[in-house]
Amino acid sequence: MSVKEMKEVVVPGTLIECYNTGKMIRETREAGKNLINEVAVIGLKARSEFRNSKGINILGPKHFGFNFDYVPIEKLMK
Repeated sequence: MSVKEMKEVVVPGTLIECYNTGKMIRETREAGKNLINEVAVIGLKARSEFRNSKGINILGPKHFGFNFDYVPIEKLMK
């Protein structure tokens, strides 16, 4: 899959990275030490408080300098 074909889950949604054993990857440093391991990424929808316009202004992608709008994870997975 090319980068252009990938769907992006962004804040205020949550991503959880796990090793293929199910153990959570707690830090980027830890993930870098184990580059040969396969990982699973689990996406969770944002809490309802952050899915309205006020919440997206506070924690949405544009707040962190990204130039794209928030799209709920459930719309990306269709």
